Amino acid sequence: MVAALIVVAYPVWANPSRVNADPAGWSPKFSLAFNDEKKFAEQCRKSGDAQLDTGFLTLGESGGVECPGSTQRYGKYEFDAAAPPGTTARFELRGGGSASSLQLLTANGVEVVRLVDGDDGKMRDWPFTYSDKLHHYRIDWAPSGLAVYVEGCQRLLDPKVTSSPRTFGIAATGPAPLRVNTLLVFSYGGGIADSIPARCGQARAPTPEPSHRWTWWWILGLGVAVVAVTLVVVAVRRRDPRKLRPGHRK
Repeated sequence: MVAALIVVAYPVWANPSRVNADPAGWSPKFSLAFNDEKKFAEQCRKSGDAQLDTGFLTLGESGGVECPGSTQRYGKYEFDAAAPPGTTARFELRGGGSASSLQLLTANGVEVVRLVDGDDGKMRDWPFTYSDKLHHYRIDWAPSGLAVYVEGCQRLLDPKVTSSPRTFGIAATGPAPLRVNTLLVFSYGGGIADSIPARCGQARAPTPEPSHRWTWWWILGLGVAVVAVTLVVVAVRRRDPRKLRPGHRK
């Protein structure tokens, strides 16, 4: 009896999660609803074509925002944003060398949320359709690492961080304006620690795009299997030819 067993294994990525990983908690620093120029100017400054428009901050291809009032060591930054297809948005923590950022962009034809850690130069992507509507995003910068949250659930994490002061800023490039609705900035320590909602449990990451490299491995593996079965059949026939000839008579 010849039995063939082929086992296919696909990797499963679990969402990284931290439950009360930062016991020092967060305390409110300031909030902006983008409907008050005077209040906005107390914390941030605009450049290029950035403007406040009926409760939204909009940034076109030359728009930029920097918020000196957010400068601190460690912090939490929450905002709602909608980036049209083809537009790249960068929500940055500037200072201390290269900026760390949460980015919304298209990579290899797929919309992704990207975490760029300026302290180690690494990038991590989470496939996510961000252009369909406003979505809620959050950046946690704490001694435990730099984390990105999408709709309240942690999706990306880099543990490499430094405590050099950083300033929150926004930049955008693309054919259509980026829209941001509300900005909440928190300081690290002296507040309430976050918990991860139950709905943010482990989940399978989106299936990666097929690779031709794996296709060739499958072809090679199938060829090896065919050769192995053929050799077994030949060996059985040589040992007892009658087993393969049911009509043979002694």
